[in-house]
Amino acid sequence: MLSWDLHVHPGSAAEGRWGDGGEVREAARRAGVKGLVWKSHGGSTAAFTSELAPGSPWVIPSIVLNPSVSPADVHAAIERGVRWIWGPSRRADGSLGWELPLPRSWKEIAEMLCDLAEPVVLATSHLEHTGRHEFASFCSTAPAILCTVTHSLYLSDSEVTSLAGKGAVFEVDLYTLTRTVRDVPLAPLAPRADLLHSLGSTIYLTSDAGQAAVGNPYVFVREELDRLRVSLGNRLERLASSGPERVARHIWVDPDDTAIAPDSQ
Repeated sequence: MLSWDLHVHPGSAAEGRWGDGGEVREAARRAGVKGLVWKSHGGSTAAFTSELAPGSPWVIPSIVLNPSVSPADVHAAIERGVRWIWGPSRRADGSLGWELPLPRSWKEIAEMLCDLAEPVVLATSHLEHTGRHEFASFCSTAPAILCTVTHSLYLSDSEVTSLAGKGAVFEVDLYTLTRTVRDVPLAPLAPRADLLHSLGSTIYLTSDAGQAAVGNPYVFVREELDRLRVSLGNRLERLASSGPERVARHIWVDPDDTAIAPDSQ
């Protein structure tokens, strides 16, 4: 099972989601998942996570830099405990998009992030090539901010190598690994994992689940990990366990170890 699920979509039935935050969290608990990042294409999930009782599995709120999200919204989300920021995933008309440009307010948001004392993860989400490299370059100058490349199997080996050189880490989500979402070929997972490990970078699995059609996200994850075990062999532990743990530890310290949970918890 995943140690952490750093990309999952709880929500309402009206949104086409399998279960709300409490239901997804309970499914994660039963599966042995330590924590998750709650993503919504609608913006910040801090208000939703604040309604959950404290404790494990830890639910980390996030915000998506869609056109409707202002720098003030980002500041307010960070004040509420958001430590995971996604690039845009929707166009100005609200439709889902790919290869999207940087937000118009990116310069102002970047200046705000530079002044943060807290560690943050900045995920590329559905950015296009220039935006992905801008995020990675920005994070390479700000040690408290980690860049993770979302849906990274859509990228070429040469782009992945370039981004890894800037300190980025790489997500592989089981949803797009098992479904045709875009008319773009996916790189084979095992060779990509070997490439990134040879570069000293981190590659990790997430579910990107929560869709009603997929069902329980962690039944889906278990079935897919069992299927991948044949082709990945001993790579699977790094991809499903130590990889997610390493990324989560950038923004999360277990309260039982030393510290405090995010403000929303």
